Amino acid sequence: VIKYLCSYHRQEPPEALYRKSVLEVGLSHVGYPLAMLPVWWAWDAMGGASATLEWWHWPVHLLAFVLIQDTLFYWSHRMLHHKRLFRLIHRKHHEFRHVRGVSAEYAHPVEDLFCNTLSTVAGPLLLGSHASVVIGYASLKLWQSVDAHSGLLLPFSPWSVALGMDCARAHDFHHSHNAGNYGGFFMFWDWACGTDAAYKRHLRAKRD
Repeated sequence: VIKYLCSYHRQEPPEALYRKSVLEVGLSHVGYPLAMLPVWWAWDAMGGASATLEWWHWPVHLLAFVLIQDTLFYWSHRMLHHKRLFRLIHRKHHEFRHVRGVSAEYAHPVEDLFCNTLSTVAGPLLLGSHASVVIGYASLKLWQSVDAHSGLLLPFSPWSVALGMDCARAHDFHHSHNAGNYGGFFMFWDWACGTDAAYKRHLRAKRD
């Protein structure tokens, strides 16, 4: 496992932070279904509960979900790095300077709602997608998020080898250096806005 660690420092987070995050994430999973009831009502109102399923819904809707999520997540995440919002909200997530899987869901409730949840459910709500597509997408999104926070650059991970994606390594840099790489699935918005500049310099320095 050591050879797959992508963190430059390869340090373990403090044990106390591990325990705290596991407890908080576990408790949040108890209340999360209740918190998602308004989302279910909105999805039903958009026709999701009665939606029919065509074979092309899977590739088209999934791609739309990812693009919508990536856009909303990039801009909301970047906003959370404003000095005041970072101090009040986002700093909690960055207690993990060296990420591990559990840190994917370790966040302030405001961040969890407006940055993480809203960006994830926006696509299914807008398209009124069939339940099977929504569940499939939610599973893929959770996998991608945990992978991005795993601290492991696994050679078989689709989230690190697919065109335009560099999830684990890029997000590991985001936490360890607290600089740029605000995107979720793709690096497009970071590339377009130049917020990957520090990351690119870091990669060049490592190569040299």
